[in-house]
Amino acid sequence: LLAAAPLVVRPYQPFAHLATYASIATLALLTAVNLNALTEVELTPRFGVLFVVTTTMGLSGLWVMLVGLSDMLLGTSYVAGTGELNREFVASVFTGLAGGLLFERYFHHVEHGGLRGLSDEPMEA
Repeated sequence: LLAAAPLVVRPYQPFAHLATYASIATLALLTAVNLNALTEVELTPRFGVLFVVTTTMGLSGLWVMLVGLSDMLLGTSYVAGTGELNREFVASVFTGLAGGLLFERYFHHVEHGGLRGLSDEPMEA
């Protein structure tokens, strides 16, 4: 649902950019969780958080650069100036940190009881 948020939130302009970065952070978070759960790769909690934050920042930076190029080449006006561009980068950092912290919660949850209480230990009555 978070990955599709920009489609729903687009009419509400103040939240459109934040929804875009939340979507990117969600995709980075899903990538980290799938790497950890479905492959031989085992991410430590700190590296998982760093992976999600850096991936979000990188993809968000790429997105903002493409929007800036669109402004220059196609004459659109998505980014008003460098101040707004810097705010876009700061917003991507914060959403990346939020995604990284969610990954850390997931990692802690899996290590201490599994998903939805399903673990190898017998349940007490």
